[in-house]
Amino acid sequence: MKHILFSTLSFTLAFLAGSPTALAGDRDAMVGTWKIAEFQDDGRDRMSRLGYKKDKKTGDEKFPSLVVSKDEIQVLRGDGKRELKNGLSNCAWKRCTLDESASPKTIDLVGFAGKEGDQEKTYLALYTLEGDKLTICYRETGKGRPTKFESDGDMNLMVCERIAAEPVGEDK
Repeated sequence: MKHILFSTLSFTLAFLAGSPTALAGDRDAMVGTWKIAEFQDDGRDRMSRLGYKKDKKTGDEKFPSLVVSKDEIQVLRGDGKRELKNGLSNCAWKRCTLDESASPKTIDLVGFAGKEGDQEKTYLALYTLEGDKLTICYRETGKGRPTKFESDGDMNLMVCERIAAEPVGEDK
């Protein structure tokens, strides 16, 4: 009986160790590089605002990415440049705070959407993290938190897929 219990416990711990969200909180589980697969503003596809491009001849796609480190959260455009360097920004965040106990879970994104040099704001948002899929819905005015995961009015919806467990840097 002791051997069965020990084997079951060992298997469970080994299984949990392989899952980034099982033993760590969502903040640690978010660390990495995420392909922004969908970005909507007012219910419309706005991927081009983040530098998404599809080569008409080859069909190759250049997706923007969300890069999350322990200290920073940033968007890299499809060309690999930081969203901040574009002059205008749709989501130039610098840091975030999560509340995993809220229902739905919340994330406060600090940065700006507008022109570089604009005053920082806190964008109140909702998020879900399900394995390698991260969904964020935020109000672009920075006033009030969304109540649902959809893009209407001044709410933006971003759906991301993990492409690397480590944050990647900006292309030079």
